[in-house]
Formats: sequence, C-alpha cells, structure tokens
Amino acid sequence: MREPKIKPSELRAEAQRLIDTERMPSLAEVLAAIAETQEQYRDRIRAARELASEPSQATDKRTSESPTR
Repeated sequence: MREPKIKPSELRAEAQRLIDTERMPSLAEVLAAIAETQEQYRDRIRAARELASEPSQATDKRTSESPTR
C-alpha cells in the first residue's frame, strides 16, 4: 500500500521543522545515503532497466500472430 503523497506546503513545513530542531541532515549526508543505496541496489536497478528496455514476449507474440494486411 502506498503512502499518500505529501503536499508541497506540508513538505516545506516538515523541512522547516527539521531545520528548527537541528535534525535536517547536511547535503553531504544526503548524498552519502543516496550513493550507499545506489551501490546496494545497483544490480537490481540495472536488471530492471534492461527488462524495461526489452520488448515483452507477449507483445512479440501478438505481433507475430497478427495477420498481415
């Protein structure tokens, strides 16, 4: 189940709350977390991209079985 999308005003308020309570991570911390996550899931990301770029077998089957006009 997906969480409801956060509205821009709610995002700004949350960011301000984090800044005010000195809990907002630095840009370096955010970039490090992104790099770590990319490294952790690199193989899965590549596999998903390759799968998405290949034509699906169902599409191939339908086109090959379609009568030519």
